[in-house]
Amino acid sequence: MKKLLCRTPHDLRVLLRKTFFVMKLTTALLIFICLHASARTYSQKVSLNENNAPLQRIFKQIRKQTGYQFLYRDDLIQGASKITINVKEVSIEEALNECFKDQPLSYTVIERTILVKKKTEIPVQPVLPVEPPAEIKGQLMDENGKPLQGVSVTNLRLKKGTTTNTEGVFSIPADVNDVLEFSFVGYKSQSVRISSPQQFIKLEMKLEVAEYANSVVIGYGTVKKSDLTGSVSTISAEKITQVKAVSNVAQALQGQAAGVQVNQASGQPGEQVIIKIRGTNSIGAGNDPLYVVDGMPLPSLSAQLNPDDIANIQVLKDASSVAIYGSRGANGVILITTKKGKNSNGKAQVAYNGYFGVQTLRKKIKLINAAEYAELQNEVVTNDNASGLNNPQLPLPWTAAQMDSLKGKGTDWQDLVYRPANVQNHDLSITGGNENTRYYTSFGFYDQDGIIHNSNYTRFSFRGNLDQKISERLNMSTSLSLQHSRYFQLNNGNADYGGIPFQTMVMPPTQGVYDANGNYTVFTGVTWGQTNPVGMSQTLWNPDNSLRLIGNTAITYEIIDGLKLRASAGVDNTWGRQDYYVPPTNTFGQPGGAAYANYNNSLTFVNENTLSYLKKFGLHTIDAVTGITYQSTVSKNLNSGTATNFISTIYQNNNIQSASTRAQPSTGYSNNKLVSYIGRINYNYAGKYFATVTGRYDGSSVFGEDNKFAFFPSGALAWRISEEPFLKDNRDISNLKVRTSYGVSGNQAIKPYQTLAQLNNVNVVLNNQLSTGYVLGSLPNSGLKWESTAQFDLGVDLGVLNDRVQLTADYYNKKTTNLLLPVNLPGSSGFGQVLQNVGSVQNRGYEFQLTSRNITGRDFSWTSVLTISHNATKVLDLGKDAGGKPVTYKEFGTGGNWFPLIVGQSMMQLYGYKVTGVYQTDQEAIDNGEPQKHAGDYKF
Repeated sequence: MKKLLCRTPHDLRVLLRKTFFVMKLTTALLIFICLHASARTYSQKVSLNENNAPLQRIFKQIRKQTGYQFLYRDDLIQGASKITINVKEVSIEEALNECFKDQPLSYTVIERTILVKKKTEIPVQPVLPVEPPAEIKGQLMDENGKPLQGVSVTNLRLKKGTTTNTEGVFSIPADVNDVLEFSFVGYKSQSVRISSPQQFIKLEMKLEVAEYANSVVIGYGTVKKSDLTGSVSTISAEKITQVKAVSNVAQALQGQAAGVQVNQASGQPGEQVIIKIRGTNSIGAGNDPLYVVDGMPLPSLSAQLNPDDIANIQVLKDASSVAIYGSRGANGVILITTKKGKNSNGKAQVAYNGYFGVQTLRKKIKLINAAEYAELQNEVVTNDNASGLNNPQLPLPWTAAQMDSLKGKGTDWQDLVYRPANVQNHDLSITGGNENTRYYTSFGFYDQDGIIHNSNYTRFSFRGNLDQKISERLNMSTSLSLQHSRYFQLNNGNADYGGIPFQTMVMPPTQGVYDANGNYTVFTGVTWGQTNPVGMSQTLWNPDNSLRLIGNTAITYEIIDGLKLRASAGVDNTWGRQDYYVPPTNTFGQPGGAAYANYNNSLTFVNENTLSYLKKFGLHTIDAVTGITYQSTVSKNLNSGTATNFISTIYQNNNIQSASTRAQPSTGYSNNKLVSYIGRINYNYAGKYFATVTGRYDGSSVFGEDNKFAFFPSGALAWRISEEPFLKDNRDISNLKVRTSYGVSGNQAIKPYQTLAQLNNVNVVLNNQLSTGYVLGSLPNSGLKWESTAQFDLGVDLGVLNDRVQLTADYYNKKTTNLLLPVNLPGSSGFGQVLQNVGSVQNRGYEFQLTSRNITGRDFSWTSVLTISHNATKVLDLGKDAGGKPVTYKEFGTGGNWFPLIVGQSMMQLYGYKVTGVYQTDQEAIDNGEPQKHAGDYKF
């Protein structure tokens, strides 16, 4: 052991100083640790009963009862007041609070030690007089330097606001460093921080270019609204989703764009919607417009696209705007732009949108009840007996006793078939990004029941959009969507043959749902009645499942300023399966049930390569684009055929081979290609005079080798009169533009291989054995060429009161020639028809669209849109028959002789005899040359 030796007094003093220093340091560290320790929960109970006692005595009592130690300076305790306290079984915290409540002291509990210290006093700040904020004034202008009235001005700190007057001037209280926010419908919200009490703010509001408020998407590019030469209607995302329970994009277009006709055969959920733009152009080929989603052309579009993913829709109507799409633009073009990501400084923004509703039949058809029906049946037989029509006379269908037994309305078939139906939609989106990367992702679920039992449409959707800035000149964008839908179809389109709505109106109310054997009753009014609506709605199983993948990737490289090269590739892949099964309880499935399954797959590949150039030379602006595109579509299908008479019903259509009467399966295949060369030049002089020239050279494999290629040109002119000196300073007219265009577009919407000699397979019996052979099914026509539609358009765009009221008016005249129609052949040819280019039709009409921004506030806005359209279609020519005579009447397509084509009249109009009255007597019918008719029959 070592010993500590102090050899001198100096050494002893040094040792003592070091020892005291170590003790002070240790104490300081302990106090520091204690001050940062967490106080424990007080579990001891304290009882005190003291009167005018010094604080030290109270501390002593608490120490005896709890074991807690007190740490304090004596000079602090000497200045404390004496305490009177009476508490029993309280926590130590409550006792201490009572002791210290009127003392200039405070305490802190650290472990089992109570540290007493001087109470910290908060200095009282002197109350200074508050000066009222200054009045900040300013003036707001639009993009053309004109005063902007009605702009909302808000002081974000004071939560006070005002609006600009007719001169664009405002005045609002604000202090230095306050932030004023300016907002107006169609313009970007802007903020200004106040730097001086005398500051005057003069600000030009910027249009929402990113949200397409100042630009219009056209084919292979965008253009400012003010520079537009064609006829284009724009529908924003707010208008698309303002009406809930809309499953189809086409439904969202109803009433939103002049000249766009939207038809749906029924209200069945998920049913295909027909869109016609400016009338019906074609008879034998398709009339559907071309859909382009994020630059990807699609042959068709149904309810598979989620409307909540759409940012805006542009409808191209005249020849100038559609000519860039050439052969696919004859029926108009619908450009759909989906939502993109935004710069959110890297923060993800999550949004949810959902709704739930119930649909009901708006109005039932008023029908007679059971008693009235029986009475009318008796009346018919009585009248026929009296007139001698029944010979011998027939007994009345209903006796008096049976008539009395018919109480109430009988069987209400409408009540049995129709039901309240639920509809719900849920959308979750995640969007964000930074200045280089922007993304948008959405997940959607839509489910709609039909008001008829066993009808439904369900859709699951996913979308991912990515925009990446790789470098200052190189950008990439990717769009991917995946939709799975299930469509339960009903037999509701037929007027008879089991059509459910029709059957609910003609089934007798005296007839029950089931017969005496428990089978569904059958409508006996006509021979084709087949079944009753309850049986049809409950037993028909006909789901249609579809999976669709649409993807498109584009790379844009800016070679030099204004010159951009864009290359894109996209796919549209659809898989579908349609199932069908009717059990033997339904007359359509007798005797043992009927079933089939259809499979189809379609793959479309699109490659587009364009070069665009934008350059300003003083007052001149040129915007040009040229390029080449390629598209290939391959379709396949497998049809099991309809098998009947199954031993068991439990398999539905999943065991077709077990049918007693087996089906004959079939397959199909088609492949068509399209290559195109495009070009367009937009010229703008001083923002007043505009010209557009467009050309497209298309080649399609569906036509014969003599006419695979065709050229489709167009031209347009526009004059913005409101920019002329004599009108530019007019405060009432903010925009006035006249425009005109003329051009030609084509239509290739026919099935492939129509120009070739096709073979049909036939079954023949040779040597008592069934053999398969081929026969010539059609004649070749290598000269078949494109349908072409020439269109003239004259339009006016007017905006007044800073465009708060806008009017667009158009007149158009279209003529479609070289119609693709089947022509009857003489019997000596051995064929009935051949597809040829014959005939022409015309569409003329006008369109008006009036838009009014009635209220434009920060939290509430109200916009009205009124559209008026009129279109007159006329069949000009139907070619000649086999004998060389002009064809003036032709039955074609669905409807046959009900909706024939008649030269000089509208297409597909209802055709038949007019009822001129009712025969009052049998003699009147005889005198009119119709002796087979009797009193009460119609007179035609």
